Amino acid sequence: MGIIFLVAAFFFCIVAFFMGRPEAVKKTPLFKPSSFIFYLIGCLTFATGILFVTMRNELSKQAIQIIALVYLIILIVIFFIFIQMMGSKKK
Repeated sequence: MGIIFLVAAFFFCIVAFFMGRPEAVKKTPLFKPSSFIFYLIGCLTFATGILFVTMRNELSKQAIQIIALVYLIILIVIFFIFIQMMGSKKK
């Protein structure tokens, strides 16, 4: 499970890198805050993946479920912030 989180974190960081390039930001100014949000999600996913990899034998199933639930809640909050930013930029 931890390896999946690490791969997903790598994917989010690559997407953030391409969204944050100066050429992309010139075309669409919304890409600058979007790339920051993708970096934030990537860092959160990376931290969760490292936790799962380093503590895979010590964590119980219930602890893993709680960590995954907290991760999903934080991810949903970040996406709601992203949606609000997109709505305010279009107006």
